[in-house]
Amino acid sequence: MPALALEKEIAALKEEVSVLSQLLAEGDRDLSEARRDAALAERTVQLVRQQLRGATERFEEEMEAHLLTLEDVECAQAEARILRQRLHGEGRHEETVVLEPTQAQPVSFEDLVQRLDELEHVLVTADLAVTQSLDDHELARTWAAKAWQGLRSLGSYAEAQKGGVVNGGYYQFCKNTPVASARIFPVKQIAMGETEATLTAWGDERFFPVPAELDPKGRMQMEAHLKLGSKGSVSPRIYFYDDSRGIIHKMVVGYIGPHLTNRKTN
Repeated sequence: MPALALEKEIAALKEEVSVLSQLLAEGDRDLSEARRDAALAERTVQLVRQQLRGATERFEEEMEAHLLTLEDVECAQAEARILRQRLHGEGRHEETVVLEPTQAQPVSFEDLVQRLDELEHVLVTADLAVTQSLDDHELARTWAAKAWQGLRSLGSYAEAQKGGVVNGGYYQFCKNTPVASARIFPVKQIAMGETEATLTAWGDERFFPVPAELDPKGRMQMEAHLKLGSKGSVSPRIYFYDDSRGIIHKMVVGYIGPHLTNRKTN
């Protein structure tokens, strides 16, 4: 091949290589941008999924809390109707009339704390600052109403014990109500003890203040508790000690606050 033709062919090849190199560089840039866009899209998708999971959990918690509250209301209304029918059947019509309206439920834990002196048969020794911190949660109003229901139920049990009409403890009282006027708490949300594993690992968390008459050290371990929620890390609890047949003849509530540590929360 003549030298001039060879030089022309080499020049053409160099030009082609240069064009291909430019195209390759542009492809690399496009690929890098695509990768960045894909990574950004993936992070966005993960964030949206996380927000969706959080919103779904909050919705499920709120729905469960409201359904439980609605269930309690419906049960109470059904019991009231049955009692009124029985009274009517016995000709005791005047006793079916409500003479005084029921006072509204607390709308917050701060409101609940202000009304603790209404509980004649319940002594609350809990750290009330911890209790009122529950107001920071969006489900606080529902939990506060549930807590008030639980505290009044504990008082109703202690009062019934004083009257000598209770066979068994608080759980049996709520499961098999001995008197029509008793205030009960859903038995599925009552736990009268903790697991051995929980007490072994985190039993110290369950020591709460009590009067010196019950323990000279002023503290006692409490296992029995009421569940104000069942999902999420907060899921408040009320821990109590039954002294309705003991020294002070009251239910001692040592804790109203977020869920304590156990194998599920740890």
